[in-house]
Amino acid sequence: MNKEYKKEYYQKNKDKWEKYKKNHREKYPDYKNREKENRKAWYDENKREISRNNKIKRREAKLKIVRAYGNKCSCCGEEKLEFLTLDHINGGGKKERKKMGNSNDALGLYLHLIKNDYPKGYQILCFNCNIGKGLYGKCPHKIKSKDL
Repeated sequence: MNKEYKKEYYQKNKDKWEKYKKNHREKYPDYKNREKENRKAWYDENKREISRNNKIKRREAKLKIVRAYGNKCSCCGEEKLEFLTLDHINGGGKKERKKMGNSNDALGLYLHLIKNDYPKGYQILCFNCNIGKGLYGKCPHKIKSKDL
């Protein structure tokens, strides 16, 4: 069944569905609680696999992002994937992630960028260059030592 059909069917039979839901709630008052308990039990049983799958998704998305934005640190040229991270060229990364719903979720940001065809305003930096940029305004590779 497709969504349009379901929606149309529901609209045509709205009274019937409302009556069914009301009877169901009266017949099974603890239904929602059982549903939550079942979800929690399922999650507890599958936690390890879920974590592994999320790790794989995150790595695949990161690989796509790194490839799309240049495959290496745009400052020092580091190419090892484990050292690379996404940088907001004009800052504001924390604010953007927070607006998206989870300020610690790199996967969410990666998927957003992939979905929106890799918009401008981002670059790949290694963690050292990214932290240096955050602390000093630009990477220490680009700052003369007397300026520090």
